[in-house]
Amino acid sequence: MGYSSGTFCWADLATPDVESAKAFYGGLLAWEFDHLASGDSPDYILARRDGARVAALHEATDQPPHWNNYVTVDDPDLVGRRAQELGGRVFAGPFEVLSAGRMAAILDPQGAMVIAWKPAGLVGAEVVNEPGAMTWNDLLTSDVEAARKFYAALFGWKVDPVPESGGRYWVITGPEGSNGGMMPLPTAGSPPFWQPYFAVESLKAAQAKVRELGGRVLTEPVTVPSGAFVAVLDPHGAGFSLLEGNLDP
Repeated sequence: MGYSSGTFCWADLATPDVESAKAFYGGLLAWEFDHLASGDSPDYILARRDGARVAALHEATDQPPHWNNYVTVDDPDLVGRRAQELGGRVFAGPFEVLSAGRMAAILDPQGAMVIAWKPAGLVGAEVVNEPGAMTWNDLLTSDVEAARKFYAALFGWKVDPVPESGGRYWVITGPEGSNGGMMPLPTAGSPPFWQPYFAVESLKAAQAKVRELGGRVLTEPVTVPSGAFVAVLDPHGAGFSLLEGNLDP
């Protein structure tokens, strides 16, 4: 499986407690865990669903827990330079990630981070748009209009308003169709961020499982054209969303 340049391809979790995170996500999304190929970092742990690679996690004690969102690109070095020209900055990289690929961590002008990824041994998720796998990626930002212009110029995305949202949501369309969106931050002054969505078979059951495993459900179910979603936090405070509904093929 491969991804066209400009397409979300991967997500990994930075967490202060890997074993706790494995218990939470394994219980919630039926993930199993192993490592990259021999010779790569033993600290980078792959998550699989029914044997297919869906995400990863690694220990990070020097930063708040969070999910990183990856976009496939042809040249992370070029993307990093372009981001700076557009008013963003390169937070880390570009650099080789062992045999997995080459990356640059980009901060947009509002401060949200996204990873520009040129794959080698790690193309990305082997399955998407299925229960237990990534299905969407959202930017919550303090300035949607500025973010639209930045990412359109950086990745070639179209970012269009959803009329039914009343000016509260914009859909990202890339080379493989729509796979993300943008919305204003719900709380003024909060730091902007990207978050992944993972598909579930039953949103009601998933919410109960989040609570049982020590996480928090932040919202009531929000109805969208494809179904419904809730925003949640894992036990350490990393945010993501769960979606039940019709998934892209």
